[in-house]
Amino acid sequence: MTTFRRWFDAGFTDIIPIVPPGAPLSPNTKIRPTDRGKVPGAKGIHGWHSFDWRSHVTVPAHCGRWHAMGASIGLKGDRFPGVDLDITDAGLAEVILKLALDTLGPAPVRTGRAPKQLLPYRLAGDEPVGLMRMWFRALDDRDHLVEIRGAGQQYVIDGIHPATGLPYTWDRRPASPDELTPVTKADLERFLAEAASVLEMLGCERIEREDSTGAERANVDQAQLVGDADAVAEAVEALPNTSDLFPGRTDYLRVGYAIKAALPDQPERARELWVDWAMRWEGNDRFPHGNELEAVEADWERMRPPFGVGAQFLFDHAARHGGFNSAAVDFDPVSEEPRLEDLIGPKPADDQEPRTFAPRPKRLPEGFSPKTLPPRPWVLGHRFMRGVVTGGIGAPGGGKSTMGLLSGLSIVTGRELTGERVHVRGRVWIHNHEDDETEILRRLAGMCLHYGIDFDEIRDGFLFSSGVVQRLRVAVKDGDQVKQTRAVAEIIDTIRAEGIVYMGVDPFVSTHDGVSENSNDEIEKVISAFRHIAQQTGCAIDLVHHSVKNHSGNTEARAGDMNAARGASALIGAIRIAYTLAPMSEKSADEMGLDPARAATLVRLDMAKGNYSGRVFEPRWFEMVSVLIGNDPDGTDDLTSEPDTVGVPVIYDMRSALAAAGEKREETNAQEIYADAIAIAGAFASGRQSIPQGELAASMAGVWNCGKSSAETRIRDAALDADEGKRRLVTIHGRDFHLYRRRAEGRKNGPVTVYLVPSFDGFEPIREAAE
Repeated sequence: MTTFRRWFDAGFTDIIPIVPPGAPLSPNTKIRPTDRGKVPGAKGIHGWHSFDWRSHVTVPAHCGRWHAMGASIGLKGDRFPGVDLDITDAGLAEVILKLALDTLGPAPVRTGRAPKQLLPYRLAGDEPVGLMRMWFRALDDRDHLVEIRGAGQQYVIDGIHPATGLPYTWDRRPASPDELTPVTKADLERFLAEAASVLEMLGCERIEREDSTGAERANVDQAQLVGDADAVAEAVEALPNTSDLFPGRTDYLRVGYAIKAALPDQPERARELWVDWAMRWEGNDRFPHGNELEAVEADWERMRPPFGVGAQFLFDHAARHGGFNSAAVDFDPVSEEPRLEDLIGPKPADDQEPRTFAPRPKRLPEGFSPKTLPPRPWVLGHRFMRGVVTGGIGAPGGGKSTMGLLSGLSIVTGRELTGERVHVRGRVWIHNHEDDETEILRRLAGMCLHYGIDFDEIRDGFLFSSGVVQRLRVAVKDGDQVKQTRAVAEIIDTIRAEGIVYMGVDPFVSTHDGVSENSNDEIEKVISAFRHIAQQTGCAIDLVHHSVKNHSGNTEARAGDMNAARGASALIGAIRIAYTLAPMSEKSADEMGLDPARAATLVRLDMAKGNYSGRVFEPRWFEMVSVLIGNDPDGTDDLTSEPDTVGVPVIYDMRSALAAAGEKREETNAQEIYADAIAIAGAFASGRQSIPQGELAASMAGVWNCGKSSAETRIRDAALDADEGKRRLVTIHGRDFHLYRRRAEGRKNGPVTVYLVPSFDGFEPIREAAE
């Protein structure tokens, strides 16, 4: 039995075929390559094409045919509305998921690209549920969407996700429609209202709410929305795109709906008109640079018929606000009488809040509890967070590139190779400007061999690129302005398409051209490009940067110091998290008793800035272990040439090393003290058993070549205080003696005398050192 037939026999007879990712498209189809894996379609002789799926009635015979095509499975939302949580913030996604289950009732959860999820329900009653959308913006300035997919909509329930390349999963696959919780339109509207309240309490901003019932829009004759292509193009060209004319997101999107409805047979021309019009917006206080091309194209892809506005909407608005001659296309003439809106700007609708140009303060919500706050989206330890830029600072040759590779491997495999918790396991992208691809592979191979990681395990998840092949530049200086390059948009597309959660860029200085490294204004613009990438994708960005030159001779002098970063201070001011890497200093090596060769392999990692966590002062140490990678491309096993070696960072147990060093120091000190005791015993003439400490100190100062006060200190360490019940046992020529000191009886500050007497029965001295 095919998977299609299982769903059909279970009672889900509203299933339809979905074009699978990577499928060949028919030359004449309106389906775009980016639509594959998301839109309905059928396979013909020349490839996949669209069909009238909304009116299609599925019968059992279709199931086997669609299965043979290799189609994914979609479900119409008319009878089974789906609550689509298009939220990329894991914490917020979890909060809204729990709210949906509490408000609407239990539901199976379908996951394609976590943390995005979908919950199917069963429609109760006769009132249809159309498309309902609520956009909101989180604290990190990323936009998210909560969507109800009802009449005229569909969603994928089985198949391959186009971005991850992996199958959709269910926490429990629905066995039948009766298992789904029934909901009404009122239930879904109440859920969206409560979601808006919860998100506002969490500090999010609701951008726009769009309720458009498919059944209501289906009553609009779509043919009446079509217009003459040239007239539509002229109207769109004349139509201004200003915040005064289109103050809200719904107003903005309505223009796109109208263009799409007006030119259904010319989708590419319609898309070009939309992009050109949307990109003309000059922005506002919140978005000073206007629209982003990626966001404009994404909005266009989400616009689905049936539509409620079309060519007439465009002609009317273009005539009213842009001087377009609507009479030329046989529409009723527009009155030339000036309107109030034309003179002072449009008046906000009754249900629309007036525009503001300054932030509005908020009060703590009633009944606020920190339990409702989503956790921070950490990726690895407290160094990398989704949507945040981290800076790694270190001197050349300090292990920065190698540590970036190890961090990436930790995230891909889920193993704590750096000693930090892996909060999110996912794909990573390492871009190294200085090493070629072969060198990157050498280092990666060495790490995998040392840690026992199978190459197949990371093949899909570990992505890399080299600046030797294609340089990565996010900003260039053009005249006196620093401008972002097209690479920024391409990086965003790649990260989104691959589902990358961590990107390491090494080094930062190679990512810009013509920018002064010491100019705060210019460096801030370069950092803003990476911040934009992080916020648009939810990816953690690791920027590797050089430290200032160290003239102190102490390689650890700037460890944990965020101001060690070279160049403008704007770099450190703009990033939210920073860490440093520094080799072990000679001083630390001496204190631990390490030989220089061993000390040269040790590197410390210190947190230098943490806007989202408490300051950690204890460094994390790594030892660079040499690993033979066994490369022999010719297969000759030539014994005259050796395979390459690479340095692999391995966690170094510094606490145990410090404890061992302390024990070694104590042992050394004990041996030195016992040697002093033997030397003191030699100062006693035959038969003499006591010497005043002052006299003995003067004598031993000459023996030890030191001052009298230093000699007295060494005497006190060697000759124990008998008044405290201590005596030191020393062996001279095979005979045991007790060496001790004692103050004159009854005199608190009286003179001290040192004694050397033969050992006798009945007294057991405390032996502090072996012979």
